[in-house]
Amino acid sequence: MFWNSEAHRWRAHAPNGAMNWAVGMIGEKGTTYRVPEPDGIIQSQGIRVTPRSLYYAQLRERMGTRALYSIILPTQKFGTIWTELADWKGSGLFGDAVVTWLDDDVTPVFPESSLSIGGVVRDLNLLANSPTYAWTVREGPGIVNFTDASLLETSVSFGAAGTYTLELLVSTVGATQSSMLTITVQEDTPQTETQAPMEPGIQTQPTAAPSILTTTAAPSTLTTGPSAPFTTDSPVNSQARRDAARTTSFAVPICLILLFCSP
Repeated sequence: MFWNSEAHRWRAHAPNGAMNWAVGMIGEKGTTYRVPEPDGIIQSQGIRVTPRSLYYAQLRERMGTRALYSIILPTQKFGTIWTELADWKGSGLFGDAVVTWLDDDVTPVFPESSLSIGGVVRDLNLLANSPTYAWTVREGPGIVNFTDASLLETSVSFGAAGTYTLELLVSTVGATQSSMLTITVQEDTPQTETQAPMEPGIQTQPTAAPSILTTTAAPSTLTTGPSAPFTTDSPVNSQARRDAARTTSFAVPICLILLFCSP
């Protein structure tokens, strides 16, 4: 597995009974192998992917964005913090007391669409004193609606396209920390259906609507003796036919009995 790796020349093939992956590889892709074999699974060739770490990607896939930002700083999603760690030297709090995040799996963001946002309190002194939370809008071109602005994790929607800056305030008795979150909302352009290009020399004719031929048949009638005619396409007439059939079937035995009984 190659993940956000870089090499002058690289290969990722699929040997018989196995598979190799190359995601976000930088460098020239080799095309020759000692043994002719097909390519493996290659994604985002020449373009870095985020998170930069395969472990981060697996964690987010299993447990969600909230779990990922519980163990990393926003900078670590795209780069490293080796220089910051060297300057820190283990003295005091490393990094910001409060960090904010958004569900970047939902991209792009459109007006009126719901987006999950949240924060992580990294200062143990704040956590030990039952902090309260408040989301506010610092700037933006439209109306911002929070599902519940007093929760550390909530959802938000925006009334218009543009760039918005939100602020999370974390407060305790005598202490307040905050973190900013910038979100860009794109125009919700309606999607139009595109027609596939036509091959040269092929013309299409407008399809005519299929003609419909209807015929009306006169209802057939069945007359029995002096009774009035009735049509055969009615449930009542069907019952009448059955009654007539029963009457006829009983009439024959009665006539035979009368013949044998007569002197």
